[in-house]
Amino acid sequence: MATLELIQQQDLVSFEQAVWLEQCRQALVVIEGTGVPEEFPEEIGLVCVDDSVITQIHRDFMNDPTPTDVITFHHGEIIISAETAAREAAERRLTVEEELLRYAVHGLLHLAGYNDHEDGERKTMHARQEAIIAEVLRG
Repeated sequence: MATLELIQQQDLVSFEQAVWLEQCRQALVVIEGTGVPEEFPEEIGLVCVDDSVITQIHRDFMNDPTPTDVITFHHGEIIISAETAAREAAERRLTVEEELLRYAVHGLLHLAGYNDHEDGERKTMHARQEAIIAEVLRG
């Protein structure tokens, strides 16, 4: 099983880090249980940043100068905007931890080979993502 590490690089948004990381580990167990590609990383870094940092990464690696929620690098780094998560959670009346979990699961699914470039792929990935989140939150 792959290992997950939280790398906290922001201080704008506070959240229950231990609880969230455990939820991410549970999601990883579910994802790995259905099979992952051979190139699935053994170590995965969940890097929480603010909007300014993710905007710079988005610009540098995807030529898009706007903030985004999550960026996944196939070597095992998942960059997550905690600032975007807090904003989205407030709008959707969710906890920050649940929205952060959504971004982590999205990144983990990309590492497992899911894509969201085309409409059909996006729907499949979204359904899988939400099913995993529901399973983890049910406990």
